[in-house]
Amino acid sequence: MTAWAGVGSVGNSMDDLAGHAIVSYGVGYRYELQPRMNIRLDLGMGRHGSAFYFNFTEAF
Repeated sequence: MTAWAGVGSVGNSMDDLAGHAIVSYGVGYRYELQPRMNIRLDLGMGRHGSAFYFNFTEAF
């Protein structure tokens, strides 16, 4: 099981970054099929909606 939270901001200059934080968070599950091969199920949420992510590999 995994849980995460993140905060970021995007802008054309450093002045654009202030006050425009984007917050996201989520939960996930990993199941090891064989060494170095996991099934990855993630649900992420933010201010503008949510998304489900399914993959057979790890990010790193």
